[in-house]
Amino acid sequence: MFYSHMRIGTLMDQDDYTSLRRTGFRMLLEKGRPVELTEWAKAAGVADEVVVALINDQPGRVELDAENRLVGVAGLSVTPGRHELRIDTRVRWTWCALDALGIMGALGASGTIRSTDPHTGDAVVIPVIDGQPVEDAAIFIADAYGGNVRQAWCPLVNLFTSRATAEAWTADHVTDGNVFEVTEISESSAELWRPLLDPSCAN
Repeated sequence: MFYSHMRIGTLMDQDDYTSLRRTGFRMLLEKGRPVELTEWAKAAGVADEVVVALINDQPGRVELDAENRLVGVAGLSVTPGRHELRIDTRVRWTWCALDALGIMGALGASGTIRSTDPHTGDAVVIPVIDGQPVEDAAIFIADAYGGNVRQAWCPLVNLFTSRATAEAWTADHVTDGNVFEVTEISESSAELWRPLLDPSCAN
């Protein structure tokens, strides 16, 4: 159901890949600005060539800006987008609705998830306390994707004001997937991002 499993390309060592994701995620979360690729590689303790391998070997897993700087990884972005996270005074964005739920849950953070129902155009605002959504909304999660995850899968994974609007939108756009209440999947989505914050959670 979730995109928690993926093929690690032959050009990359698994430990290097994990280190880059974890380090890049933390840098974007803490700094809130684009990160130079050399800065990213140095912080992760890997060669610059390993960063290039990740970018080339995993389409859609890394988001770069026009100046070839890191602005998004593991679903977290410092580029304004459809799904917004407000954590204390920090504002970040995510590639999809599942990213927003998972990141807030893994952080155990209090704040707000803000998005837009793609069917009605209405705002979806979900207060979160200690990583748990305290008001419900609906989320559609597509079953599968191919190629570039940010282009092929993330645009389908959205928040909705209700199950009815989610089902109406998905009937027009996709055939395979499921609608959930966000409170249903808050814990399972958080588990996907916990290894980025705590290596002891990694399988």
